[in-house]
Amino acid sequence: MISVEEKIRNFQHLQEVQPAMTDAGVTEIMSHLHESMAGVCGKGWSEEESFLGGAHRVGPPAEINTEFPKVNGGRLWTSRLI
Repeated sequence: MISVEEKIRNFQHLQEVQPAMTDAGVTEIMSHLHESMAGVCGKGWSEEESFLGGAHRVGPPAEINTEFPKVNGGRLWTSRLI
């Protein structure tokens, strides 16, 4: 069985390979995942349930890849120009 830590690393890797994702974007998405996990872990959810709930709330990588540039478009193009 895959540990929650390994699932988090896999989730992060899936973010990193998305074409529209910057390092700062990955950091932001992972921060949202950890915040979401922490928010439900204290409510009696197991670590596994917290990860699944957090990943669901953050959304699938392909969808984030589509939506992230819409929200952070200026930062994306600025980072590509530098």
